[in-house]
Amino acid sequence: MKVVVLGGYGHYGRYLARKLAEKNLVTTLVIAGRSFEKAQAQAERLGDKAVALRVDLFGEPKVPDAFRGANLIVNAAGPDHLTAVPGLRLAIAAGADYCDLNLSWRATEQALAMNRDAQGAGITAITGVGAFPGLFSLLAMHGVGRFDRVTALRMGYCMSVQAAFGDPKSGAIAHTSGQEIGAALAAVIHGFSGTARQFIEGRHVDLPAFGPAYTLPLLGGGAIEVHTQGSAEPITLPASIPGIETVTMGAGFSPPQVNALIKRHIDALGPGQEEAVVAAVRKDLAADPERWTAELREDVTKGESVCLEGVKDGRRARCLVEPNWNGEAFAEDASGDVVTGGPLLVASLKLLSGEITAKGVFAPETCFSPGSFFEDLRREVNLFTERDGALVTEAFVFLD
Repeated sequence: MKVVVLGGYGHYGRYLARKLAEKNLVTTLVIAGRSFEKAQAQAERLGDKAVALRVDLFGEPKVPDAFRGANLIVNAAGPDHLTAVPGLRLAIAAGADYCDLNLSWRATEQALAMNRDAQGAGITAITGVGAFPGLFSLLAMHGVGRFDRVTALRMGYCMSVQAAFGDPKSGAIAHTSGQEIGAALAAVIHGFSGTARQFIEGRHVDLPAFGPAYTLPLLGGGAIEVHTQGSAEPITLPASIPGIETVTMGAGFSPPQVNALIKRHIDALGPGQEEAVVAAVRKDLAADPERWTAELREDVTKGESVCLEGVKDGRRARCLVEPNWNGEAFAEDASGDVVTGGPLLVASLKLLSGEITAKGVFAPETCFSPGSFFEDLRREVNLFTERDGALVTEAFVFLD
């Protein structure tokens, strides 16, 4: 089968292309991107089944000949708020199934609006299959099954400033960085710019991104401190959870004091200036690393939170859901590719195997069963491990 990887030489694209090249199911692998030289170098590393192609998602007037007959186009190019819609449009024109890492709420709405075009082309397109959104959307759907009715879903993550921007003390550059800021960091910064569409009291509302801090509980105790972020989950998940009233998404950096620094530069420079924001933040971090990286508060930590509230047997209840991460997978992949690239790989293999037969544009939670998806993540990338006979840990408590 023929697979095209857009951005196949980028951070997540390299990981995905390498994993796909190992599969006998894939007979031709097209590494596509704006730099033919980088695509060619990646293709040479992958062996005989890989070929290189220069593709500019922002300027292609027609479907490249190398895309003809493709079974699947995987979009790992970024930043996704700019590349997701052109990538999907190209897949529709090529008549190839499609999946991507799209985080942007605006691009998600635009992609879902192309549902009829995808149906007309006879393709299956799945947008937003990474960590957030994707993996954690499925964790949320796992938790939904513990209730008679879910009323609220609050999700979020908090990452260390060193992991995102690099360590200002040692001078080490973060894995999502380099001469460019990296698509993953650009997507996070973009989500903190302008407005963030959330689902509140049964309807979508636009809130200021990077608003006041709030906390989300962690399953193991403690909490993460996050700020409203524009992301796909509040757009897609309400349609999959009948009767839900609230779906929110938050994110933040640790230690907490660094969030004020990042917000100041985002507000000063405005939307669309992700590279300038990151450059300004790095400059301030390097000038006073002790101030911005000191862990000043013990009550706030790093991590991810999926928190559901609802009704069970007539009583109010809460459920926290968390994956049973396999430490060996992180030891093998210190860059963290496996957390975001792993779900995209599993989605790609499910599409190639014909497991998803519906045609149109979908969010991952409408296509995949959480249990089987988690099992595939364990088998394909060793991401999860069993604890007490389960790949997911949950804490369900009654609130009254």
